[in-house]
Amino acid sequence: MARRKVAGLNLETHGTHSPLAVSLGSRVSALRLIAGQTLTCLALRSGVTVSFLSKVETGQTAPSLGSCHKLARALGVTMAELFEGVEG
Repeated sequence: MARRKVAGLNLETHGTHSPLAVSLGSRVSALRLIAGQTLTCLALRSGVTVSFLSKVETGQTAPSLGSCHKLARALGVTMAELFEGVEG
């Protein structure tokens, strides 16, 4: 099974709904709602597609470090805040 590291955490690069991807997706979704952004708004602001963002939020895919940085910036949080409480 291939793995990659994002912010020091191992993410599986295939398969769906890994515990880490689900935890990170839930965090992104929560931060988006706190920021009062729609899925479409965050996708546009971060430069990712709505489809990709939806898959991230549901744990179907794990974003790259670059995508995490884009999402954090669009949400107005640091990378540390993005990964706060993320477990897997």
